[in-house]
Amino acid sequence: MKLKILFILLLLSMISAYSVYGLYQIESKVEDQKVVITNVGNVDYENITSTYIYKENLERIIYTRVSLHPQESYEIGLSKEVAEGVYTLILPTGEMVYDVYIEDNRSIAKKTSAGLITITGYIARNIEKPSPWSLASLVLFVVIVVVLAFFEYIGVPVLSPIKNRATKMSKKAATIYKKFKKK
Repeated sequence: MKLKILFILLLLSMISAYSVYGLYQIESKVEDQKVVITNVGNVDYENITSTYIYKENLERIIYTRVSLHPQESYEIGLSKEVAEGVYTLILPTGEMVYDVYIEDNRSIAKKTSAGLITITGYIARNIEKPSPWSLASLVLFVVIVVVLAFFEYIGVPVLSPIKNRATKMSKKAATIYKKFKKK
């Protein structure tokens, strides 16, 4: 036995270089109304995964950007994505899971948008969650519009100087165009 181990060590020391290949692999399963994605490979896993949710008259795809270290997991809460009911899922690994009961824990905004989707038939879906900066810029834009509207309402001319300047610039541009056209 000692001779075998010594021989193996001698062979390994003679090999100047050997390599271990990276294994990119995930496992996914359904646990407690959540899809759990686990990196079972030996390298970091970074990709966009998709989970398909089917019901009689509903077909939904949840895209999720996943960045996992080896043996790390990520959970996708299904109860915040769809209405209460029994669904068929296709997990990111391609496995199909039947008869998954999901409760409805969606926010009021998601419930309202789902109601509007059934009326209009239009679906708009972001792949990623919006960043706090995009939300802050939206709030800043709304505040600026409200402040400008308030000043115009009370009689302080805020937009009229901008309109006058734009009118003067367009008159100059028209004059230059006419001169250019004559030549």
